[in-house]
Amino acid sequence: MNRTFAILALLALSFATDALCGILTDSRDGQTYRTVKIGNQEWMAENLNYETANSYCYKDSVSNCTKYGRLYTWAAAKTACPSGWHLPTEVEFKELVATVGGSSTAGKMLKSTSGWDDDEGESGNGTDAYLFTALPAGEWSDNGGIYRDEGLYAFFWGSTDDGIAYSMNLHYHDDIAGLGYGHKDTGHSVRCIKGLEVKKRTTLVWIFISFCQYIMWCLKYLF
Repeated sequence: MNRTFAILALLALSFATDALCGILTDSRDGQTYRTVKIGNQEWMAENLNYETANSYCYKDSVSNCTKYGRLYTWAAAKTACPSGWHLPTEVEFKELVATVGGSSTAGKMLKSTSGWDDDEGESGNGTDAYLFTALPAGEWSDNGGIYRDEGLYAFFWGSTDDGIAYSMNLHYHDDIAGLGYGHKDTGHSVRCIKGLEVKKRTTLVWIFISFCQYIMWCLKYLF
C-alpha cells in the first residue's frame, strides 16, 4: 500500500511540475501570477488583481483582493488583462472544459482543494487536478453594491457578448462547470489566457488565406 501511494505521489508531482509554466509579471503594477498549461492553452493560475475602475475587493477588504483577486464588471474585465493575454472567449472556455473531462466533472477538476463550503456534510472542494486552482470568490452585485456567495461560487467573465456576457461558473454543491451568461454590471473574477483572442487570430488567418489565393490567381494568369 505504501509503495502504491509513493508511486501515485511521484506521478502527481511529475504532472504538477510539467503543468506549471512559470510566472507572469504584470508590467503595469509589478504583480506576479502563476501560470499553467492545460492542453494547448496557457492560463493564469490565479485570479487577476489589477486595479481598474469598476473593480472591487470582496467586502471592500484589501486582504480579500490578495486572496481572491478583484471582482470586475464585464466592461472593466474586457480591458483588464495584461499585454499578451486576453479575456477568454466562449470557444476557449469550452476547450478548457473539454480538456479537463467535460462539463459534468470539470468543476471538480478545476476547483481548489480548500476554501469551498460543504454541502450537507459533503466537501465542496475540488481536486485541482490541473493546477487551475479556482477559488470561491463570490461576486459583487450592482443591485445595492452588495457582496455575496464567498465560499459558494466562482464566476469567471468571458469576452463573448450576445447582449448578455458569457461566463464560466463553478459551484460548491456539485462537480459541474457551468457555461452560460451573466449580467454585465455584476462583478466577477477574471482569469486571463495567453495569446491573441481567437476571433482576432481567425481574422488574421482569413487575411493570409485571401492573400495566398490572390497570389495563386496572379500566377495562374501571368504564367
